[in-house]
Amino acid sequence: MSHSPVPRRFARLAIALAGAVAALAVLIPSSAFASGFTAHVKFPNHHPIANKPWRITITATRGRQKLNGTIKYVFVTPVGPMTRNATVKIKRGVAHDSLKFPGDAVGHRLGLNVVVKTRYGTDTVKWWVTTRK
Repeated sequence: MSHSPVPRRFARLAIALAGAVAALAVLIPSSAFASGFTAHVKFPNHHPIANKPWRITITATRGRQKLNGTIKYVFVTPVGPMTRNATVKIKRGVAHDSLKFPGDAVGHRLGLNVVVKTRYGTDTVKWWVTTRK
């Protein structure tokens, strides 16, 4: 009774393939698997008026799934970044917030980074503003 070498070759190939998949899983960071959500922010314009509410809408989705999360604002100024930790929560994929820019900001171009954090990771939406009177 002779044994065919084909099943042994197949077994070796399967083991080698499983090892390659395991090695690849170790090399790819876990954040790559966790990402995959999209944050959108609807801004009314680039020119908020000082001391008046400037209403924005933030959404966080993963495909059709509406996500919960939190929001942090980072303002990039000529002096350096300023962070405003918001108590704004995203519930069922959407949040509304109003920002008020002080009179001292009139005429200055500021970078506004809206940092959205969910259980699937963090996404940043960047926008620039120049406050008007």
